[in-house]
Parts: sequence; C-alpha cells; structure tokens
Amino acid sequence: MLTRLHAKDNEEAYMCLIDIAKAYPSMLHPAITYALQAIGTPQHLIEMIRDIYRRSTLQYGSFVCSFERGVKGGCPLSPSLFVLVYEAFHHTLATEFPELVV
Repeated sequence: MLTRLHAKDNEEAYMCLIDIAKAYPSMLHPAITYALQAIGTPQHLIEMIRDIYRRSTLQYGSFVCSFERGVKGGCPLSPSLFVLVYEAFHHTLATEFPELVV
C-alpha cells in the first residue's frame, strides 16, 4: 500500500507498507532464483533449491497440480529464502528509484 504524506514544510512524502503476513505462500519461485543469483549462489545449489519446489505437487484423487509460488512452511530454508527475496526487492527498489528509498 502506498500512502501519500505531508512532510515538513508542506513537502510531499510517500510511505510504502508491505503486508508480509502471508509472505511464504506468495513468494514467486523466479524471485527466489533471482535473489540467489544476485548474491552469487553457486548454480548447482540454485538448481537443488529449485528442484525442491519443482517436484512439489498436490494430489487430490486423480487431480495433480504443481506450485509456481510459495515456500514450504516449516522448512529450515524458508526463513532464509524469504529474507533473500525481501532484500533483493529492497535493493532493486533502491537502485531503480534512489530518490524514494531512505
């Protein structure tokens, strides 16, 4: 949510609020890959992590589907992956819009 504020001397200011309450299920898998590449993670480790999620499926009777986003709740990797993706997002925002980031 982006909110417009009035700072000192009647200057406009903006505040961005990010709801991270359901962050784990909403993380896109390409964002995880991007964040891992951005910090120089060796490709074989990236592939190993991608395989964890590529092979995750849900089956209900004969219906089978795979997931394109989300990390596993309770997985020891999930908190670290969340922080990496969040930091990559912040870095991209700061790089693309340096005047907006404090």
